Amino acid sequence: MNRYPPLKHLSLLFLIVIAGYLFTLNPALFRNDSPETIVGCMTLGVTHPPGYPLFNLLGRLFYLPIGNPAFSYNFLAALLGALGCCLLYVNVWLLIENTVSEDSPPARSQNTAAFTAALCLAFSQGYWGNAITAKGAIYILQVVLELALFFTWQLSNRNPSIKRTAILFFWFSLGLTNHWPTIFLLLPALVLTLTIQKNIRTKIESSKTLLNTTIIAIILSLYLYLPLRAINYPPINFDNPFNLRNFTTAICRTEYTKIEFTGNTPSAFATTIGPKATYISNHLLTEFMVFAYFLALLGTVWLWRKNQKATLFLVFVLFFTIASSLVYLNVEPIEYWHMDDHLLSSNWILAILTGLGAHYLLRSFEGIHIFKHRLTLVFVLFIGPFVFWNNLKNNDQKHCFLYYGYGITTLQTMPANTLFFAESDYDYFSLLYLKNVLHKRRDTHLFSMPFLSKPDEDRTLKRTEPLVAANLDTDVFKSLESENQANHPIVTMFPNGSFSKEYLKDFQKLTIHPLGLAVLISTPGLNPSQETSYRSLTDFWVHYAEPSVQDPRQEEALLRQTCALPYLNEAYFMKIEWQATTWAPTKDRTQLEKIQNLYATAALLYGASDNQRESFKALFNANSWLNKN
Repeated sequence: MNRYPPLKHLSLLFLIVIAGYLFTLNPALFRNDSPETIVGCMTLGVTHPPGYPLFNLLGRLFYLPIGNPAFSYNFLAALLGALGCCLLYVNVWLLIENTVSEDSPPARSQNTAAFTAALCLAFSQGYWGNAITAKGAIYILQVVLELALFFTWQLSNRNPSIKRTAILFFWFSLGLTNHWPTIFLLLPALVLTLTIQKNIRTKIESSKTLLNTTIIAIILSLYLYLPLRAINYPPINFDNPFNLRNFTTAICRTEYTKIEFTGNTPSAFATTIGPKATYISNHLLTEFMVFAYFLALLGTVWLWRKNQKATLFLVFVLFFTIASSLVYLNVEPIEYWHMDDHLLSSNWILAILTGLGAHYLLRSFEGIHIFKHRLTLVFVLFIGPFVFWNNLKNNDQKHCFLYYGYGITTLQTMPANTLFFAESDYDYFSLLYLKNVLHKRRDTHLFSMPFLSKPDEDRTLKRTEPLVAANLDTDVFKSLESENQANHPIVTMFPNGSFSKEYLKDFQKLTIHPLGLAVLISTPGLNPSQETSYRSLTDFWVHYAEPSVQDPRQEEALLRQTCALPYLNEAYFMKIEWQATTWAPTKDRTQLEKIQNLYATAALLYGASDNQRESFKALFNANSWLNKN
């Protein structure tokens, strides 16, 4: 058969999807690792293991000076997302095409089913959420590669050839250079379906094996990007892969395996598998709509009757995708949303099956019962818009400035030549983006606490921060009481976090002062203005935090809680006044009113209900504090 999907339908689909994404596109930074991803592309750095060399190179080539760089890379995610939906349309169209007579023209149900399936994928919650953020573009690119691989697999089934088998290896190898743990989940299905085709198996085992091996070797050579960039000490340089040990650690994600794999803690596996299974079930059931899953079931039955190899391929990929999240990922309940990214492959599989079910249902009534056919057509066409509307609230990110505001407020309140010790991804990556991409506050020096303990980090610091690297040990804190404080003020985020536990435990004379969203490590006699600190918190709330309070996403709630901690710290410091070596309660009613507002703001950020917020405020009203003191 030489028929192809109608270009006008693909064009219309692309325009609809890209319009939906632009309507909800994140304008700045999302709470995930998007700042890190953008810095990695803009500076050709080495990002989270396995390093994503394919995406970093693609991102550097793509950069468009439209808006800010963050918007540009969020837009890249949207383009990849729309491309993935078009590929899904082609795959559904081709699956149906392989089952009809060559003399039969493409049925309207065939195009309708493919269009509906593509819209289901486009506006499913997980796929949509990743298609509008820079870090999500990495996972969307992986789905694009998987769909391209499945398309090639279908062509190989129709007309087996060494050329098409080589293309199959090409797509698989590209997936290995982006997010190999995901593409590996397709391997069992590929092996199963390829080995049961004798004609392909014979050719693979022939001398042409050299061609496929060469393709894999050439594509995997993209990983040389990691050491080639690492030796140039870019601003982001995870695991410092400039030697063989660090290189293999980065590619194999060794550090992450230690905390991700439930097999490392068998007791955790036994206690978490039930809650994780519940979460995954809820995730799968809420991606589309109930009627779509009914169609997916019909589609599975229909495809099994028409093409058992394709059914086995899709079911195997779906099974291993779900099983990997259930068995492998060791995450706390509050971080179960990490599994959403790992479950993205299930989205396109369920969308394909939904499209096939729609085709089966439409064809069942076509030419037999015109009323039932039209009614079914209305229901099928309704699915895409319903999925869009159902997931719109969770994926509308056009007002998400909270993470950007978090970073910009912290930078604005820092003294000159600050040494900033970040303790989490939130405070490190947002400032890294602002400093290295937008070139704000170049006088500040950023250090990630998790990085400082990694092998060869001292070598990197000597190259990237030569003026201060020599003092990055306990001596720098000893000198806080003398000349260093004036030259390089030290700032961190959480006064009871890893920085304090690692470095300040032996320095009892040092104190901490609120500095907007951050904390200044200082000596007696250096007291920053509390009014300035309070004003920065107020500005942050008005411009960035308040608009996000109604955001339903759990991930945003976690970020708001992180933002709430400095408010609580600020209130704590305003309740007590530092005087040499003693703490004395303040009697200033104005100060106490500010304390009340700070606690109320923290409650808002935590996402408390109106009644909870009022109770929160009542606990810290000025009269009760005056009476107690």
